[in-house]
Amino acid sequence: MTGDRILVEDLLTGGSEAPSATAGGEDAFDPRAGVGAVENALRLLQLYRERDALGVSETARLLGVGRSTAHRLLTTLRAHAFVVQDQSRAYRVGPALRELGATVAESGVGRARCRSYMQALCDEIGETVNLVSLRGTDAIFVDSVETRRPLRVGGREGVVLPAHAVSAGKALLAALPVDALHQLYADETLATLTERTVGTRTALEAQLELVRQRGYAVNIGESERGITAAACAIPDHAAGERLAIAVSAPSSRVHDDDDLLAVAQAVCACAESVARGIGAVAA
Repeated sequence: MTGDRILVEDLLTGGSEAPSATAGGEDAFDPRAGVGAVENALRLLQLYRERDALGVSETARLLGVGRSTAHRLLTTLRAHAFVVQDQSRAYRVGPALRELGATVAESGVGRARCRSYMQALCDEIGETVNLVSLRGTDAIFVDSVETRRPLRVGGREGVVLPAHAVSAGKALLAALPVDALHQLYADETLATLTERTVGTRTALEAQLELVRQRGYAVNIGESERGITAAACAIPDHAAGERLAIAVSAPSSRVHDDDDLLAVAQAVCACAESVARGIGAVAA
């Protein structure tokens, strides 16, 4: 843990430890330089758009910094697998950066392919539709199509909520093996957002079993009072990223179990259509 903290501090400060100039008249430490050092690291990563490999001297020249600063930036990125060093001692794109790029690209592709289906579902039922991804124990809202009705649940693109407290998160958790679920939720006690949020792993597992039986998940005031939602995981997503479609509505418009079932069936039909569409594109 200490080592990780040092690496982060190196990236933020360029690795300087004292307010004196380095040997050879290179960059002196400036306590205000943290943001500048992060900018240099981002500029360094952008250099790989046009270059397969970078050396310390070339990096220093292109960034306009001293060799010691360039070396610290590169070695910090290497420690986190964003770059790797080859036999010639040059630095090339590492697995962490490739994985990050692939994840971002896939999220964009997934969002683009799902958008028309989400819009059709929004038009059909007149409620806000969300596309949600699972990252650990978090549900990440990656896209939203907001209904135009005066009383509505707003789009939540960019919002991150506990997966166990939202319908889409539960729909995605239900697809995980039991051992994977236990790794994510090592503790029995879960954080709650409202008085209705599931508060224990045991209770969550019971809900997830019900999700598997029904094929969809619900959220009745668990993430926020006055909001009811239903979600379905997109089955057999061609590129591997698990996504779920969710509909969020004011609870005043989802009066009873019949209303909720109608919403859930529409969501499941949408998820099936998305899966067929993505499968057709992939084929």
